[in-house]
Amino acid sequence: MKFVYIDESGNTGWNLKDAHQPFHFLSALSVDETHIMGVQNAIKNIGSEYFSEEYLKENFEFHGVELRKGTGYFKEISIEQRVEIAHKLMSILKEYEVDVFLIGIDKDKYYANVHPHQAAFVLLVERLNPFLIDEGQRGLLICDENHDIEQPIINDLSKFQEYSTSFGYKAVKVTEIVDSVHFVKSHNNPIIQLADIVAYFANRRKLVLRKYGESWNDADVKNKVGKGECVDLDLYDVIRGSLLRSKIFP
Repeated sequence: MKFVYIDESGNTGWNLKDAHQPFHFLSALSVDETHIMGVQNAIKNIGSEYFSEEYLKENFEFHGVELRKGTGYFKEISIEQRVEIAHKLMSILKEYEVDVFLIGIDKDKYYANVHPHQAAFVLLVERLNPFLIDEGQRGLLICDENHDIEQPIINDLSKFQEYSTSFGYKAVKVTEIVDSVHFVKSHNNPIIQLADIVAYFANRRKLVLRKYGESWNDADVKNKVGKGECVDLDLYDVIRGSLLRSKIFP
């Protein structure tokens, strides 16, 4: 079985005009059941390497925006160490054969009449189900809690399982995703934290490209970006090595 851990970045709800967050990203990390303990322990070990045991007891979690900006748990951690931590976390993807799915919603162009998170979720399951068929596996979805969209997402998956999707590029009956959507607290789930960081740096990469007038070609902007932006692009390159499907809508 594949356990699929899902988190988001850039969620502003129905406020589609936030100039600082023009994209809503959903990341999904598909982890084989045999690798779950390995991935969890690898993430925890990175935490133990940089923080004291006492510090880690206080509901510590890796969070993309805090890791990049040096806030929250990372306010006393140097820039060099934070970049090192981010690279170590991203390296877990390849080490444990984690397949990454990324769905982005371009809010400037968004026109659908459902919450952007719901639209991203449809596009995600339309890509997850064929993947699971190819793998000969069933999938269980585990998401970071978000009270605004939890019940609509649960309802949507139930409809997709009984009938099919109807929003994306083609209707897909969801046959390989079992049970319901399970929402968890991120500080209790290291792999959800990893999904958060993947979503965040996917979003950062898109923001960097947008700033320099590029839509997809990182190489064209690398000689223009600042040091922090270059790190964003470099981290996305690591993610790209495990990226199986991606989509920007519309």
